[in-house]
Amino acid sequence: MTKEAPQVDLQAAGGLYDEITLSALSRSAALIVRNSLPRLTAANFCDAIARERHADPTDPRLSSLTPTEKNALGQLDQMGNSSPKVLRCEVSGDTVSFEKQAGSRYVYGAIRFLPLPYSSFQLVRGSADAPAPPMLRQVTDLVNSWRELR
Repeated sequence: MTKEAPQVDLQAAGGLYDEITLSALSRSAALIVRNSLPRLTAANFCDAIARERHADPTDPRLSSLTPTEKNALGQLDQMGNSSPKVLRCEVSGDTVSFEKQAGSRYVYGAIRFLPLPYSSFQLVRGSADAPAPPMLRQVTDLVNSWRELR
């Protein structure tokens, strides 16, 4: 479950969209980077997970980063996301189911984009082997089953 701009676990969209990886930067630098990235949506998610790079250190919005922080951007962005190959990415309404290979690792799951006060509900997994098709369907069904209790 995420609030604010959606981030994705296991570096599925690169390290700059992963909260743990992005924490390698200072809190203020991480906020600058997050604000410079396109906000993930159902419409742009498949493109985002297919890209190896998501930030350009010469982007004027990143001008306040130190030279060291700018140099780290490329490494953090590619962390867990080298040579990404999207094997499946299906959008159904506000939910995206996906499977990709980055290096020797498979990352797969589903992300459902939600209205405020949340931004997403997701289940992302990683393994050395490709998931069986029923597994991706189960993950997608679980993500779609989320309901806010009132």
